[in-house]
Amino acid sequence: HMVQRVCLLRPDILKRTILVLQWMPFIRMDAYPDKQRTLTTVAEHPSAAIAFSKQVMRLLKHLPRRYVDSLMKKSVPDGRDLAVDLIRTPTYARNFFELGLEEIRDVPQKPDIAAFRLLGQQCPVCMLFCGNDHWAPEFHMEELQSLQKQQMIPATIRMELQAVLVHDFVVRPAMVDSVLEYTLRHIRSVVGSQSKL
Repeated sequence: HMVQRVCLLRPDILKRTILVLQWMPFIRMDAYPDKQRTLTTVAEHPSAAIAFSKQVMRLLKHLPRRYVDSLMKKSVPDGRDLAVDLIRTPTYARNFFELGLEEIRDVPQKPDIAAFRLLGQQCPVCMLFCGNDHWAPEFHMEELQSLQKQQMIPATIRMELQAVLVHDFVVRPAMVDSVLEYTLRHIRSVVGSQSKL
């Protein structure tokens, strides 16, 4: 959404754009009612949420690293080094909540058809969806494919599902190569296969 917005607000940038790659494109959707109440409460008090999270992360920073690693083992079984470092960094809390609250406020719950039309007239838009979490769900891709069949968005919007991926693939080493291959394949399709990437 933010990349689309920049391209549309700055025609000079859009004119020079030859490809838009979106990994796990996010579309806002309400959580289950009990979780949504919590999210709404946090969104209504962002300063308190950020301050509380920073304090928790300061506490985690003073705990032995191996203890924090063992706490995270259940949610991130492999490749936790980056995640452990982030969770022990107080500025991460601020960045996480500021970006998350901006997404809640600004990211639409439906595809921006006008943006897709404008971008698709200029260049291909390649979107990689994942199947294991709520971030870029398959139903979002299916909705876009339906819009394409109705010719509401251009055929230059290309979508691919890799059901084994999750949106935080960067901290899961087994998933990185697949995303890298996807990225290089689409860049080469635009700049040429002889290009040294």
